[in-house]
Amino acid sequence: MIHRNVFHNEELLGIEKVRWSPGQAGLICGWGLFTTVRITQGRGVCLRAALAAAGKGCGADAAAADVFRRKVRVHLQEVIRANKVTEGCARIYLIWNTVGGWKSDENMPDVDLLITTADLPQHPESVRLTVREQGRHAASPLAGVKRFRG
Repeated sequence: MIHRNVFHNEELLGIEKVRWSPGQAGLICGWGLFTTVRITQGRGVCLRAALAAAGKGCGADAAAADVFRRKVRVHLQEVIRANKVTEGCARIYLIWNTVGGWKSDENMPDVDLLITTADLPQHPESVRLTVREQGRHAASPLAGVKRFRG
């Protein structure tokens, strides 16, 4: 279950105050990026790698990607502190707002940044694994790209 405090664009809000619009193209058409980060001892684990993959997926230039990474790092810690998360996970979303014909005349940023935290999912005590003949092709140019599917 998502924790109560959420970072949305430029502020930390209670989840009931976060507002999305039907005019957000990214929500309607599935345009955006997302990543999940494990939280251990109150800090994001492998955050640099997750943000690098997200930056690669959006094709951001190096300077813009660096600003994005610093911003997410700071705000993720803000959400972790507000929700008092020691062990859990975080979702980081970038949602495109101004692409395509499905947009409204509302004043909104080009891209929404949303950061949420949650408890770790519960898993059964045992699992069964198998080997599959055809797997993912790790050398594919799309292997590290994450994006919403519309």
